[in-house]
Amino acid sequence: MRLAIVNIVMIMVCVVASAKLYVPTDFATIQQAIDNANEGEEIVVKSGIYEENLIINKSIILKSENGAISTIIKAKDQSLPAIKAEGSFDSEISVKIVGFKIKGGSEGIRLAYAKDCEISENAIEENKVGIQLDAVGFCDVQKNRIANNELGIKVERSLEVRFWLNTFENNVKDVLSQKSMIMWFSKEMIEYYYNGDRKGYLGNFWDKNSCNDWNRDGVCDDPYSMTFSDTDMFPLAAPYGVDLAIKALDFEKIVVGEDNKIRVTVSNLGSYINAKNVLVSLYVTDQNKTTIIGKKMIRELPSQSDVVVEFNWRPYVVRNYALKAIVESAIVESNIDNNELTVSIDFQIPDLALINVSVPEKIFINESYEIAVKIANNGNARAENFSVSLYLRHYGDELISSKRVTLNAKESTTVYLPWTPTESGSLLLQVVLDPENEFTELSKKNNQLTLRVNVEEKAKPAIESSGLDETKTPQQSVTQKSARSDTNVFLVIAVAFIALGVVSFYLAKKR
Repeated sequence: MRLAIVNIVMIMVCVVASAKLYVPTDFATIQQAIDNANEGEEIVVKSGIYEENLIINKSIILKSENGAISTIIKAKDQSLPAIKAEGSFDSEISVKIVGFKIKGGSEGIRLAYAKDCEISENAIEENKVGIQLDAVGFCDVQKNRIANNELGIKVERSLEVRFWLNTFENNVKDVLSQKSMIMWFSKEMIEYYYNGDRKGYLGNFWDKNSCNDWNRDGVCDDPYSMTFSDTDMFPLAAPYGVDLAIKALDFEKIVVGEDNKIRVTVSNLGSYINAKNVLVSLYVTDQNKTTIIGKKMIRELPSQSDVVVEFNWRPYVVRNYALKAIVESAIVESNIDNNELTVSIDFQIPDLALINVSVPEKIFINESYEIAVKIANNGNARAENFSVSLYLRHYGDELISSKRVTLNAKESTTVYLPWTPTESGSLLLQVVLDPENEFTELSKKNNQLTLRVNVEEKAKPAIESSGLDETKTPQQSVTQKSARSDTNVFLVIAVAFIALGVVSFYLAKKR
């Protein structure tokens, strides 16, 4: 019975020891996971950007789930290491750090008082010192990209440290070592591919090395000395690792409403190693909305080779699209600038647009006018012989006038439509481009414009008075006029007699 209990306890201990901690599933930060991890436990970090300065003081495995492309540790305090893993003189730790992009610290990784360590498949960039090792023994540093640092590697008081298959690029200085024993090539001969299948010792790639490789085996013909005491006996002729690229994105004529075959050519431009579990994704952007068409996995892509992946895509509307292909892998790449390619699909079709409609300020009934209609073709194809029509939308759809127009791509013009209103009041006019829907456009939404106009009646001219009594008949008016004339004659004669009498009286008196 006692033995059975002991066995159960041992099984439980083994289960606990082999458990993994996940960030951010189990712990929100990487540091919280480290603080809660047991000795030898593995911490798996999911994709994301983690702004932390990590402190490791125990033996653990720190590993990303999806590789350095999508898992970034950025130093929160740039005066401190992004990752500091340090034991003590009498208690060394064993640490593995795999698959991160590590940037922005005084050191990307500082490892001290440690043994049996591994630093692999990381992109260590934009730090003052990429990797610093102090009092470290039996440590493997491999398959890292160490780039854009002030100093790539600093090693002090360390033994049996081995660097191989790393890429050193754009560092101000690559190596500084003191009181250390360092090997700069693989421990054993490695099978690799470089202009054919090969096997041999491999060192590191140094961008400062002027390499000659006359036999084209991927290894420089001469050793490369970084410092007086540090020499890479088998420097690489090219960066080691995978370099995935979207080489081409091809298709035949795109047909709306049908399945169209999209061909994505994926290349592994890298050297020495095959790419495994390569994910190819195809996206489409339509009016600022991006959706995924599909994802496909390439199980293995040999170095310096291509493969074509096919997708089906069915667009339902005629408009402009953008297709984007992206290739990615969990392994660190020597170059990630060529991992995607975007191709625009511009249907060669017109796009008519009604810019504005101008009407006179005053409109009167039964007078003729011209309605000025400014139109444009914003598409990339010529629009031939389409209608520009003016309607009266008052009691129904009454066509007032129409003209046929042809517009080149990106051209505009003004069309004048005649109109003679036959009724007054507030009327609704509508101008429509291509009302018959005679051809396909990029969009029909800007093909019409409606406006309300006020049609007035003209005021009648005033009639001048003739001096006649308009209530009389014509005969009465003539009689009245004749009577007035007789009266006037009598008055004239009377005045004349009076004047004659006055003159005669004046003359008689004078005698």
